[in-house]
Amino acid sequence: MKALIAITLLCVSFAVFSCKESSDEEPISGELTSCPENQTCSYKYYDNKIYKDWTLKSGSNRVFEAKFTQPGISRTFYINAPLNRASFSFEGDEIKESVLYNFNCPACDYIGVEPVNGRIKGEKKSGGKWLIDASIVLANEQVNYRDTVFIRQYFLR
Repeated sequence: MKALIAITLLCVSFAVFSCKESSDEEPISGELTSCPENQTCSYKYYDNKIYKDWTLKSGSNRVFEAKFTQPGISRTFYINAPLNRASFSFEGDEIKESVLYNFNCPACDYIGVEPVNGRIKGEKKSGGKWLIDASIVLANEQVNYRDTVFIRQYFLR
């Protein structure tokens, strides 16, 4: 019974946390995604950093951080991108190398997922802003689970 409740909680969490649900093939353009109801969202970037071994460290990349929080639960995406470019894009297997995902919920019993596919485009805009357009596929192949998260937002320092 506890496992059934945990799996149900996980499914509901993914549905609530996703910025927008759709198929993997939806084009990543258009309006900005909104923060899911009852959550706090932040979109930041850091220069001369790298996110590795679950820590933001000094490095030669630009790291974009999209964080979604609600009481007791946080979900964070870290995108490691080249520092000296005004735009970048990743897709397919490059997502596995460039995106890290952290789901933190001490009271949850959940299925671990990781970024396995998708598309990300980043473009520097005026005023120190970056527009990130992302479609990130999270999966756990052992249990045949997939979820796609869509993020189209401005990231600030």
